[in-house]
Amino acid sequence: MDVHCSTCNEPWDVYHLWHEAIFETGLSVHQAGDWGDVCDDDRQANNRALTEGTRLLSVYHSATGVKFWIITEADRSVTTLLLPEDY
Repeated sequence: MDVHCSTCNEPWDVYHLWHEAIFETGLSVHQAGDWGDVCDDDRQANNRALTEGTRLLSVYHSATGVKFWIITEADRSVTTLLLPEDY
């Protein structure tokens, strides 16, 4: 899986390591089908997406309360990690 910085569109690098601990857990549970804090409609859409091949969206919060989103494109080619400042 390629993970890129959404604001600079470059591969995840040393500059972004401080995000790593937050996203490592989020990415693991996203891959496992735990969609985090999404609404019921998005949860159902994600569950359908597993068989229909559409976009996946997860919402999580870090231990310090920072909300972040993980979005996997329908073709599964890219997974994007978004922080509030990226939105």
